[in-house]
Amino acid sequence: MSFMNSQDKSCAPHKHIRKCAGIPRSFLVEVNDPDRKGVMMDSSGKYVIPVMDADAYAIGKKEKPPFSPQNEPSSPSSSSSDPVPAALLCLICKDLLTDAVMIPCCRSSYCDECIRTCLLESDGHLCPTCRQSDVSPDSLTANTV
Repeated sequence: MSFMNSQDKSCAPHKHIRKCAGIPRSFLVEVNDPDRKGVMMDSSGKYVIPVMDADAYAIGKKEKPPFSPQNEPSSPSSSSSDPVPAALLCLICKDLLTDAVMIPCCRSSYCDECIRTCLLESDGHLCPTCRQSDVSPDSLTANTV
């Protein structure tokens, strides 16, 4: 009577390979490596993986830096599919209004920082739209519309 040695390689447990069932053959790709990720065995005993998985495994996962912005903001002029209404753009910086305020003389809307800087740097506190002078930065009102 002979007992098997526990170190015998022929007794090593084999990897359990799933049988593919219900997947059309046209959706499968034959592979030679039974240790390949996602491998299954078809009804004829061949190793296969789904075509979609083969493409995905070939490309690999693309890592993103953990704190990168998801989508870079595009400028309003370059977005042709959904243009930003002009009423939401600052007349000075041409970007979306940030902390929108209205100037009392012509009721134009600007970013708060843009119009305050413009009024303080201009000679005589000139409105950049209607050119009225002596417009105080304190007279700006929040644009809630």
